[in-house]
Amino acid sequence: MSNSRKHLALLDYVRAAAILSVLLFHTLGSTFGYDDLPWHGWIRGFHVPVSFLCLLPFSFGQAGVAIFFVVSGFCIHLSFQQQGKDWRGFWIRRFWRIYPAYIATMVLAVLFLTTNSRLDLHSSPIWKQLAAHLFLVHNFNQSTFTGIVGSFWSLAVEAQLYLLYPLLLRVVGRLGWRQAMVAFGCCEFLIRGADGLVQTLGIENTAFGH
Repeated sequence: MSNSRKHLALLDYVRAAAILSVLLFHTLGSTFGYDDLPWHGWIRGFHVPVSFLCLLPFSFGQAGVAIFFVVSGFCIHLSFQQQGKDWRGFWIRRFWRIYPAYIATMVLAVLFLTTNSRLDLHSSPIWKQLAAHLFLVHNFNQSTFTGIVGSFWSLAVEAQLYLLYPLLLRVVGRLGWRQAMVAFGCCEFLIRGADGLVQTLGIENTAFGH
């Protein structure tokens, strides 16, 4: 029990580091108007202020989001194993953990934006936004990716990871943890490579939200 508590306490420090890195990343973007070195053809360009170069390590702060997802995935798996591998209970707990608070926050955001005339409920694009957010699929399209509240995209990804979790467990059951991790790592590498290629070539891409 002592080792378990120490390990979970370690996760709190990891979360804190991830929060700080994301904060610094967004602060960098707000200060300079961009948060990474611009692309100059196929390579990065260094024609930026010296102050930005000094703070360049902060541009890697977006990795904090990936850290959050890794920690979240570990906690989801740990919770599922400790609860006796009860799928029904798992889905119920996941639903009540995020969806009611998410909907309440979205309603408040819509009311606030409508009151301040920043949102027109009579326009069809807004209803497209609301529908995409309601079903937690707004991260699939650029036009809805950061609509209403920009940070809601991460909740959509987390909900989708809940749906993928049984499939991932099945893959692990067939391949084993080591081979499954290699396979997942290759998939991630290919996705990141394709995303980077799209950004480099300047091709409009709605699937990745850029």
